[in-house]
Amino acid sequence: MIRFFKSPQPAALFIIPFFVMLLWGRGVFGIDIWQGSSENHLWNLLIGVFHSLPSWLNTLIMASMISFQAIYFNLVLNKHEVLYRNSYLPSLFFVLCISSFSEFIQVHPAHFVNLIMIRVFDKCFSMFKNEKAMSEIFDCGFLISIAVLLYFPAVLFVLVPMSAIVVLRAFNMREYIVLITGLALPFFFVSVAMFWGGNHIAFWNSLISGFRNPNYSLELNLDNATKAVIYMFAVMLLLSLIRIRKNYYKNAIRTRSYQQIIFFYLLLAITTFVFVKGMVIAHLPVLSIPAGVLLAYFFLTSKKRPMLTEVLFWTMCAIIAWSNFSV
Repeated sequence: MIRFFKSPQPAALFIIPFFVMLLWGRGVFGIDIWQGSSENHLWNLLIGVFHSLPSWLNTLIMASMISFQAIYFNLVLNKHEVLYRNSYLPSLFFVLCISSFSEFIQVHPAHFVNLIMIRVFDKCFSMFKNEKAMSEIFDCGFLISIAVLLYFPAVLFVLVPMSAIVVLRAFNMREYIVLITGLALPFFFVSVAMFWGGNHIAFWNSLISGFRNPNYSLELNLDNATKAVIYMFAVMLLLSLIRIRKNYYKNAIRTRSYQQIIFFYLLLAITTFVFVKGMVIAHLPVLSIPAGVLLAYFFLTSKKRPMLTEVLFWTMCAIIAWSNFSV
């Protein structure tokens, strides 16, 4: 399987939706819808729509979106040469990461945030040696503000385009002003809409309240299957980081710069857990993008002992299946 996805053959893209439907198919019989909280204003508008739809249709929508995300994610990485050569491993590991827990099989804003962030990374990577990157910078700010209004814990992701500007471009104050303008516009539009209804003060109070009482305690009562998946991904991500560190200076400057941004995004995604209210496990999909990149890099650069690589991959699949179907 690893050898098949290592080669850039389009047939792999038709297998990805099959994997998604296999992992998300249980949602046909009943899929949860995340209820949200007061600071997730755009999500609160969408909840009623999903509640009005049958479970099978919600599952189909989510599975289709996950499939599209995986394929688009892979195309972005290949287009910008984020890994040292093209393959379809990123889409494979993105699907495995975003379907690794039974708690992920639900209608949750974190999945929509992932779609927005993939587009943001596409825009960020386009800044490299781009003399006219103002539109990309503005779009990054605008999209991330939409993500924050949709799901408040994504608020730290406003630092992603800032890091891209710092890493990929020379200092230019106008670019930061354009980014801040893009970040501010969605909040301005929503605030104006709320002002007409006399709710603008409540709108800003709800956003400010999102920063209050951060959740520094992540004590969870997890079953053995969930613990096994968490330990497995922790070990695999550690091995991936060690592999990237070992090969860091062998890569081109552009690839190293992109890897810095991905690593910074991983740190931000971990930090967003302090803003999570309710089920913490359901927030883990925000780690799927950096995890997909790191795991794909690890398996792509594993050229020795291919049989051992296959065994490692199928062991991961078995643990994920255990976690999904043990409930």
